[in-house]
Parts: sequence; C-alpha cells; structure tokens
Amino acid sequence: MGKVKIKEEKEEMLLELLEKELGFYRVILELSRVEHQKFCNKRPMNEILPIMKKRRIIFKCVEEIEEQVHPLKKKMARKSKNNFFYQ
Repeated sequence: MGKVKIKEEKEEMLLELLEKELGFYRVILELSRVEHQKFCNKRPMNEILPIMKKRRIIFKCVEEIEEQVHPLKKKMARKSKNNFFYQ
C-alpha cells in the first residue's frame, strides 16, 4: 500500500509541475504576441526590451521546472517499459 501511495504522490507532483510549465508557456506565448505587435507597429525599443526580459525570465523558470520534471519522467518511462500493459 505504501508504494502505491508514493507512486500516486510522484504522479501528482509530475502533473502539478507540468501544469505549471504549461502556464509559463502560455505566458510566453502572450508576451511573444505583444512583442510581435510592438515590432510590427515600429514601437521604440524601450517598449520592447522589458517584454523580452520578462520572456527570458519565464524561460528560466521553465528550465528549472524541466530539471525537476526530467527525473520523474525518466523514472515513469522506465517503469512503464517494465509493465506488461505498456508493451
């Protein structure tokens, strides 16, 4: 019973991290749209640079989440290869 609980907790943690990552990607997409509009409207760089900086910061957040997600994904992939139902 304990192993099942731990597995469920890890799956829940992975899901939460992936949902957080998705949220960051949505913000990046919106910032990219705003940045593109400003470029198209030939806005001054002092309006565009802060948007680019925000995007870079959020990309760093995504990288940090990926560092946390990678071991969980790897472990789950290994276990699914050993599971009869996944073959």
